[in-house]
Amino acid sequence: MHEFTAYIVDDDEFIVRALQRTLKRLVPHWQIHYFVDPSLLVAQLPSITNAHLVISDRMMPVIHGEAVLGAVKQHIPSAIRVLLTADTSAEVIVQDCSLIHHFLAKPFTDADFVRVFQCAERLATMPIDAKTRNTLGSMSELPILPAHFYQLQQLCHDPASELNQLGVVVGRDPVLVGRILQLANSPFMGYSRATNAIDEALLRLGFDLVLGLAANLYSHQQMSGKVTEQVHQQILTQAWQQATIAKVLARQSELSTKLQDQIFMGALLCALGQLVLIAQPNTFANNEKAVGDFWPNGDLITAYLLTLWGFEPAICHAVLTQQQLRDLPDDSSLIAACLHSSRVLWQRLNSRDPMQVAPEVPQFLHREFELLWHQAVTGQLRALW
Repeated sequence: MHEFTAYIVDDDEFIVRALQRTLKRLVPHWQIHYFVDPSLLVAQLPSITNAHLVISDRMMPVIHGEAVLGAVKQHIPSAIRVLLTADTSAEVIVQDCSLIHHFLAKPFTDADFVRVFQCAERLATMPIDAKTRNTLGSMSELPILPAHFYQLQQLCHDPASELNQLGVVVGRDPVLVGRILQLANSPFMGYSRATNAIDEALLRLGFDLVLGLAANLYSHQQMSGKVTEQVHQQILTQAWQQATIAKVLARQSELSTKLQDQIFMGALLCALGQLVLIAQPNTFANNEKAVGDFWPNGDLITAYLLTLWGFEPAICHAVLTQQQLRDLPDDSSLIAACLHSSRVLWQRLNSRDPMQVAPEVPQFLHREFELLWHQAVTGQLRALW
């Protein structure tokens, strides 16, 4: 069993005592160290060898939270860094995105802390070596999702939430509403009539797919100024095309609707790792690649981000291991097989290779792969993207 360690700093003793009571109840298996004086934690950082999570208040008189987490990034880059703040505006997020992984907006709830601690646990148990963890934690161009995404996520994961509640929260972002209506009315979804009702659109897409669209939108918005517009558009186009292929492949393979949505979402979000690597080209050694090439470390970064953001472990594991295909009937293996096959098909179509089943495609997908190839080369898939 893993042992998890966290460090929390806030100059308000009342808040520290409240956090001690709350976290002892919520995460009793964690070893948590509390500091009222941030300078004491900063002084200890060089000697700390095991920290999975560091949470710091932002506005403190001695040292601001950004400075605390900047020191954490220098000494313990693998630790997840969280800023407690009353200001989660876009300007603050952009300013501090190189230092932190999460914001916790005041007033925070039990669910906020449970989410952050669970994500830290899942990251700690990912099959990644220490050097790679430090590299990922040192990156300065990782997107940070806004509080609005986590409000959606909480509603989507709550079995007691209702469709109209989700519609109200989604409706606060007109751009997200537009993306949802666009997909819900596309030929891809197969509905005979259009809809402008957000509740009906949410019902068509399902909660999992809505979360994927939100994460894709917000992360790309934050990364848009960090690569050229042409490259960004190329990556977006490739992501949608591969996601469409993956979804059709899963549907023709008669996988469950839930798995189809997870596969579409996973393929769509796989582009994030490539986008991050292009924005920060010296992080890994394999970055002298064209946009359409295979970027193995891009999958690693995507899996890291999806785990950090609280997506289902099956999706995160499938993204991470899609190059290590296993002929097993579990959800993660099925997702990985469809993700990998859609990438292979997209690459072969764009290189105009003769029609053939790639050796990397799992046996159970051969027939569907050939059918999709025929549909693609005859133009039948174009309407879907």
